[in-house]
Amino acid sequence: MKIKYERQLKNGKRHILVELLPDESIFSVDDDSFYRLEYPMEEQVFAGHILRDPQRVVWDTFEQKWLEG
Repeated sequence: MKIKYERQLKNGKRHILVELLPDESIFSVDDDSFYRLEYPMEEQVFAGHILRDPQRVVWDTFEQKWLEG
């Protein structure tokens, strides 16, 4: 994801033009709201501020751990 353009409006809203890779999607998260994820984590609820800046990771089968992707 790459932000191409961002402008703050007088009413506090923002205009943002985002460029996505073919396999990427985008969703918005409100810091003051709560969200339930899909299976297998459907019983857990997360605050929006926790989901704000997710980091892409990849599984390294050799080292058996998650690496920044």
